[in-house]
Amino acid sequence: MKLDFIAPDTLLNQATNYDLVLIDEAATLPVSLLKKALDLPIKLGFATTLHGYEGTGRGFNLRFIPYLKKARSNCQLKELAAPIRYNSNDPLEQTIYQVLVLNADFAEPSPDHKQKINFCEITQPQLANNESLLKQVFAVLVMAHYQTSANDLRHMLDGNNLKLFVAEQNGTILAAALIALEGEIDDPLASDIISGLRRPQGNLLAQSTATLLGDKHLLAKRYARIIRIAVNPFCQGESIGTQLLIAIESLLCGEVDFIGASFGAESKLCNFWLRQNYTIIKLGAKRDKASGEHSCLVIKATKFEAHLNSLNQHFQQQFIFELSRSFSHLQSELVLTLLSNRQPPVEPINCNTNLVLRFSKGEVNFDQARYALFDQVKTCPKLLSQLENVSRKLIIKLVLQNMPEADVIEALALTGKKQLNLALKQAAQEWCSHYINI
Repeated sequence: MKLDFIAPDTLLNQATNYDLVLIDEAATLPVSLLKKALDLPIKLGFATTLHGYEGTGRGFNLRFIPYLKKARSNCQLKELAAPIRYNSNDPLEQTIYQVLVLNADFAEPSPDHKQKINFCEITQPQLANNESLLKQVFAVLVMAHYQTSANDLRHMLDGNNLKLFVAEQNGTILAAALIALEGEIDDPLASDIISGLRRPQGNLLAQSTATLLGDKHLLAKRYARIIRIAVNPFCQGESIGTQLLIAIESLLCGEVDFIGASFGAESKLCNFWLRQNYTIIKLGAKRDKASGEHSCLVIKATKFEAHLNSLNQHFQQQFIFELSRSFSHLQSELVLTLLSNRQPPVEPINCNTNLVLRFSKGEVNFDQARYALFDQVKTCPKLLSQLENVSRKLIIKLVLQNMPEADVIEALALTGKKQLNLALKQAAQEWCSHYINI
């Protein structure tokens, strides 16, 4: 018998080549990916740790197992009652479980839902000094992500610039949201970020927003990025998550200029954020290797709303162009959701010349600038004849004909991807010098 390894991001495409696919540590993969795997006409086996140092599998247990029973009614479930690596009730294991909150669980809310729900901020000292509260909050937040480890617990307790908000009723946590405060970055770091020289950790929303528009002044603004938001499974479907989000926006209104989030793009999640009037400004060109999904970035302005119009137009132009390239595999339902995010332009905005120029300087990557170059070539194709031979061929083959990079490298006798990127920057520089002088 031959065993082959399949990477999670290629699972759905390659699995049908085999008679049996075994997915180990399935809880470390998104539930959405596991559900899609069940649609494949093959035999599947899932094995996973529900509680352990590698991470927690609450999402797998509470969201995937019920779906599995409905989708494959003839499935067989087996659970190890006794541990393999140590004795039952081992004192060291019990201590580790307690210290790392591996036994965290939800509290069932009161059946009387007419009681008032309290939306408030919980500080890190409050969490550290209240074990019951800590366990409830951590158990709810675990539900929001398919990969949770002891590191996430440590980060929640002592991470810098973090805020935690909860929906609470009579001591029971109904929902929780973990938020990172970002931005307030000035020169010289701001200039280095815009020029592509620096990418400091912990400022995903601020850096993405500023680099998309090439405006270093946006880095000085104040941002709140929602890392995770989740609702207690006992009261899901009652709009409590939406109410918590509205409360957070109200509580942070005077403290930040923008609120946003980053997550794996799937139709249900995107629709949730769109219903709360958030704007999609970016979809990652490459799929996450673990989830198989593209990273989606959404944002809402408490001030400076004019910037959202520019960001939305930039996203829509690039997204429609990339549908036949980076996003050709997206499900129709997700494409429809992302297209519904389109907002009518307040005024004509054309930043394509600046974007192509920024790519030639190495400030943005080719995926970000490809549509801008395509749009300009479409507008004025005669300028191609004024470029150097290699630059002209590069733009035609890679931008207009969408040839694979490997084929372009071979056709132009380039040494590899590094030389291809340098040649592309040179082509963009040549194009800009001619286009600006029209």
